[in-house]
Amino acid sequence: MTLPALARALSLCAFALFLSFAPPAAADCTESRVKKLSKQGKTIAAIAKTCEMSKKEVQSMLEEEEDEDEGKLPKGAPVGQCGCWGPIDPSHRQPEPSCKSGVARPKMCSAMCSMGGYMWRGVCT
Repeated sequence: MTLPALARALSLCAFALFLSFAPPAAADCTESRVKKLSKQGKTIAAIAKTCEMSKKEVQSMLEEEEDEDEGKLPKGAPVGQCGCWGPIDPSHRQPEPSCKSGVARPKMCSAMCSMGGYMWRGVCT
């Protein structure tokens, strides 16, 4: 057997050995992956089948997430009063811990400012 053929054979054996010790795909289903699959629109049954878990285990992971968001403001909820706070870029995003998303954006109010422009306030995204 030539040296290159021997090297290829050894590398194939090493690769096969590596694959035999690889963890199963279900081991990759951490709590964060389960939540990500749920946000992508997967059903509890589909997540349970993918992760090789029971439906109760998946449901308990997703209920923990709901508890964390309890008491936080939903999308579109105001986080401040309308006011003449100066010019702002409408695409600006700012961290806001009271929002479920954790982010607020500026929204124009229906009143005008005395120096020109519109009043605005932050709302949850």
